[in-house]
Amino acid sequence: MKTYIKTFLITALLGGVVAGASAQDPHLSQYYSSPLFLNPALTGMFNGEYRVSGNQKTQWGSITNPYSTSVASVDALLSNKLGVGGYVLHQTAGDGGYKNTNVFASASYYVNFGQNGDGYLVFGLQGGLVNKTFDQNGLYFSEQYRPGMGYDPSIPSGENFADNNALYADFNAGVFIFDANPLKVANPFLGYSVFHLLRPKETLFSSEYQLPMRHLVHAGAKLRVSESVDITPHALFMRQVEAQEFSTGVYGEYHFPYNNNHLLFGTTYRWNDAVVPYVGFQISNILIGVSYDVNTSGLNPASFHRGGFEFSLSFIKPGESNVPLFFCPRL
Repeated sequence: MKTYIKTFLITALLGGVVAGASAQDPHLSQYYSSPLFLNPALTGMFNGEYRVSGNQKTQWGSITNPYSTSVASVDALLSNKLGVGGYVLHQTAGDGGYKNTNVFASASYYVNFGQNGDGYLVFGLQGGLVNKTFDQNGLYFSEQYRPGMGYDPSIPSGENFADNNALYADFNAGVFIFDANPLKVANPFLGYSVFHLLRPKETLFSSEYQLPMRHLVHAGAKLRVSESVDITPHALFMRQVEAQEFSTGVYGEYHFPYNNNHLLFGTTYRWNDAVVPYVGFQISNILIGVSYDVNTSGLNPASFHRGGFEFSLSFIKPGESNVPLFFCPRL
């Protein structure tokens, strides 16, 4: 029982259930709507003075206290090609009062390449603090059940956790490359990011446990179908030890004539896990998006066929920027 409950808690502390019921860091379905959480190299990669973004995601609504993940970020591109920003993540789950709070600062630097300087190569770094806690009194163990009588909290659980409050520094890095030639019909982009660079020690269970690095690759291309319609196929793959996730999808963007309003719609398939339809609407400089994870995995019976909503909101303050206006992956 001790091995089981500690394995369960480690799963929670690594961020919850993903494809294959594996443990992994927190993740978002609308991953491009939280750029600093996706890749440090996306810091400042937008057209405007500054950007504010937020996501809220709920998972496993069938349990008493489902997973809830909130991410908020702000970033800007300085005139010397240096992007700066930061994000805050807060995640809660379960009767054990699990909480995961991240506060990160982010910076990026880009260089131009190509005959006309339409190629962009961006490097990014992140550093911050992570705090994870849980309430042992909110957990129930088999040793505390009396045959024929049920749960008795006065019986010792027999569990001895090293600590229920972990605080440590963490560092991430990323690189991003994209083609911004306005004369091309297709503008591809490719990014790579790595998390937990120094493999910080997790002290909730023992001082010997080190977080494994997580590797993430994301790619896509913005295709101009007409003056009013763009289509962006995209893909993401990430791996953390044996846990992995692969997502593919496509979304379209319709530009309404005579104003700055856009309609976005699309679908992402997270292999062996979920189908995620998405719809968004941009009014001037504000973009609102909503998606729903439709569970397709073997965990469907356990979740009572209940998926999870994710909401996103972003605002870009208009202003001069060196980043091309037409390049802006949304998901």
